[in-house]
Amino acid sequence: MKELVYRIQVEERKLFFKLDCGIKKNIYFSDFKKSQDKELLEKLVSIQRREKSGSLDTLTFNLIEIPPKEIEEILLLASRTKRLEFQKKRVHFDPKGAKVLFEVIERTLKGASCSAFIKEGDLIPFEKCVLVQAKPLIFLGDGLAGSLDTEVSSKHLFALSKGEAFIRHFDEEVEGEEVVECTQPKVRPLVVLKDEMGLNLDLWAEYSSSKFLISDLSHLERRNKEEERGFERDLLELGYKRLGDSYTISMEEGMDALRLLIELGWKVLDRREMPILLQTNTEVILQEDEYQLFAEFGEEKVLVKGNMLLQMEGSTGLLDGKLKALLGKSKIKREEFALLDGFIEREPFQEMVPSPLFEGKLFPYQEKGLSWLWFLYQNRWGGILADEMGLGKTIQVLAFLSHLKEHRILIVAPVFLLANWRREIEKFLPGFLLTTYAGALRGEVPENGILLTSYGILLRESEKLGSFEVAILDESSKIKNASSRTAKAAYLIKAKCRINLNATPVENRLDEIWSQMHFANPNLVGERTGFLRESVNLIKRKIGPFL
Repeated sequence: MKELVYRIQVEERKLFFKLDCGIKKNIYFSDFKKSQDKELLEKLVSIQRREKSGSLDTLTFNLIEIPPKEIEEILLLASRTKRLEFQKKRVHFDPKGAKVLFEVIERTLKGASCSAFIKEGDLIPFEKCVLVQAKPLIFLGDGLAGSLDTEVSSKHLFALSKGEAFIRHFDEEVEGEEVVECTQPKVRPLVVLKDEMGLNLDLWAEYSSSKFLISDLSHLERRNKEEERGFERDLLELGYKRLGDSYTISMEEGMDALRLLIELGWKVLDRREMPILLQTNTEVILQEDEYQLFAEFGEEKVLVKGNMLLQMEGSTGLLDGKLKALLGKSKIKREEFALLDGFIEREPFQEMVPSPLFEGKLFPYQEKGLSWLWFLYQNRWGGILADEMGLGKTIQVLAFLSHLKEHRILIVAPVFLLANWRREIEKFLPGFLLTTYAGALRGEVPENGILLTSYGILLRESEKLGSFEVAILDESSKIKNASSRTAKAAYLIKAKCRINLNATPVENRLDEIWSQMHFANPNLVGERTGFLRESVNLIKRKIGPFL
């Protein structure tokens, strides 16, 4: 014979028993020799006979309503058989009286909104339990059953079993009960991309180590609904639009939005559910007259290709937005380098000191100037050294040149400064070959060493001077007028590195800045007419690294 199972049903706060013994229609006491079953069945017969007539020997298989006063006794007897079930789970009944813990969510002058938990080993939320009207009140749920040890009215307890409830005069009602102020569960936003371009994503809420789709949280017992709503508001404010249960954004806004989410502390995963990392550095490798661009993400270094999202093993890298214009280019032309806004500022210069051929001492700020000049030279760029008068632009240049004794150098200065330059070179670089190419008796143009000449000579003999490793213009305001003959002669100088010395070039007019920067870095600023139409911010971005 199949074993007898006592099944509990609850309807409208009332408790019913249903006996299940397979296909048999009648149960005979003689079939049950266990004392627990006999005692329980006798009680059930007694209850049933009060309501309906029937034989003392049999009990029909219908629902038996258990009176409130007898529920605790019946549950205890049924629990001893170890065959008591509720919602398809075996149930153990504990008659000791479980404590109720009240969690205050919000207080007002009239009372408090709160939720409740049953302290039975672990905390069991009231919403997961079914309450039965009895004396004392009975709870059923998750394999447990028991009586509640509380003075709080059953009206409020039944309200709490349906979720959060407001209790008027809360402090009086729950006097003597265990009360805690609510701490909202911590939740973290999580987005998971649905495509390689990063324009479609799902929004998740991460509670502890578990994640849940934001559109499917109804089953979660404890939630921080206010934070959840804030996550969606943030996405919408960034330009995302709801598309079913997902979110989508335009190509123009997508990468900036992802970058901002990561900076705000959101967890952002690619479609493989690998973390997306922000770019930490840019490395440019010079190859002849072009550059290869690499993006660094922590310890990972990846060649920049045609997408803002670069897939790596175990993660995906999100490029700096300033590199967008260079995507799809395996090599970068010199004039495009200005698009790498801020690269020079981020890149640590190789700290340089003068060579032993330099007989002098630099201040710390002058050593930085030397390192910057060497950085420009190594990368075949030019620049404008714009320290104010008296801060030692000449000595910084000579410290830089102390590493280039074997190369041909050109220094162009106004006539009245030639003598000063000669004295400074002889003082700080006494071992260098120096030729002052000026005056009526200037002779032939030397083929090596430092050539010191004037703007007048440059104007008349620029083609005769030849090519140089480094060309330096002192008082470069002399070429501020791009249409002047002097400026045009300067543009013809052949040199791998060109340096302007001027006190305050950034305070001049835009066309004057263009002329000086056009000498230092030909092609960097583009055509003069186009440059003058650009915004001030874009101009600063272009020329900033070279000032």
